[in-house]
Amino acid sequence: TACLQQLVDSWQRRDAGRCEYRLQIEGDLDRWDDTLSVSVFRLVQEGLTNAVRHGQASRIEVALSVRTDGLHLRLQDNGPLVQPPTLPATGGQGLLGMRERVLALGGTLSLAVAEPHGLRLCIHLPVHEGHHAAPADR
Repeated sequence: TACLQQLVDSWQRRDAGRCEYRLQIEGDLDRWDDTLSVSVFRLVQEGLTNAVRHGQASRIEVALSVRTDGLHLRLQDNGPLVQPPTLPATGGQGLLGMRERVLALGGTLSLAVAEPHGLRLCIHLPVHEGHHAAPADR
């Protein structure tokens, strides 16, 4: 949680008023093992990088929630996108790398147009007992 907050804060400082960044976390993210924690951090990092690089947004929101069916991540911007995007079959490491990471964890990734415009990236990662950190790690 602290690392994600630092990441979002660093983007906020870097953009100094051009773009507003919001982070919302529901649930205890710190209880997961290092593999899942690092993967979630990298997914947020790449999602923010893509939004800044391609989204032309003035607001980017990151929402993470822990639910009974797993971990849900939503990155949404208010950029000018109005057509539904598609995941590329090949290309750069951005969305493709994110999709590969999500699939390796048994999750799903989807892209949609945000209302009224912009990109909404949604990721669901099923969380199993093996993803919990050992009690000594807490």
